[in-house]
Order: sequence, then C-alpha cells, then structure tokens
Amino acid sequence: MAVIVVAACAAGASATVLLTSGDSTSATTSETETQDLRTQRSTGDICHELLQTRPQAWAPVSERLASNEELVYKTVLDADGVLPQSEIVDRTDLSKATVSRTLDSLETRDLIERKRRGMGNVVRLT
Repeated sequence: MAVIVVAACAAGASATVLLTSGDSTSATTSETETQDLRTQRSTGDICHELLQTRPQAWAPVSERLASNEELVYKTVLDADGVLPQSEIVDRTDLSKATVSRTLDSLETRDLIERKRRGMGNVVRLT
C-alpha cells in the first residue's frame, strides 16, 4: 500500500512539472514566433530596399555593353535581377542560340550567373 501511495505522489509530481514546463514552453514558443515575425518584416523591408537600389547600381553597367548584351542585361534587370533563360528568349525575340552566346559573354564578364534548374537555366545578375 505504501508503495502505491509513493508511486502516485511521484506520478503527480511528474505531471505537475511537465504541465508547468509546458506553459513556459508555450510562452517561449510565442515569444519566438513574435521574434520571427519581426525578423520577417525587417527582412522584407531589406529585400524591398535592395530591389529598389539594384536597378540604380546595375544601370551604368548596361552602357558599356554591345547591343545584344545590353538588351539581354536590361531584360533581366527589368525582372528584378532573376529570370529563366527561356523567358529571356521570349521577351527579346532573339534566338535561343543568340541568347545563349550573349549570356556566355555576360557570364565571362561576371555580370550574370546561370544556375541549372530542371531542364533550363535561371539567370541572375551578380
């Protein structure tokens, strides 16, 4: 009988500790979520500012480029600096080969980079 009483007391104490620590965990989780929302807002603000300053920083570069290079570069620039290669072909009315050669030239100058995505490439200004 004494063993049962001691076991019941221990189980009750364990449950109390778990419930109490669960409440503090909930408070900590809530604080963490609030902090995450603040971080997301500030990150969003930073991204918005970056997207506004990018065209200003990249625009002078386009003045030093050949006609096809300038056209492709401005097309990617107008798309906020990231665009699938197939979209460049559609938007510029240049052939796939011309766009590919032009991107090779821009990539050699470290003005863009291409990342393989599935069956195509995504072009990003650097």
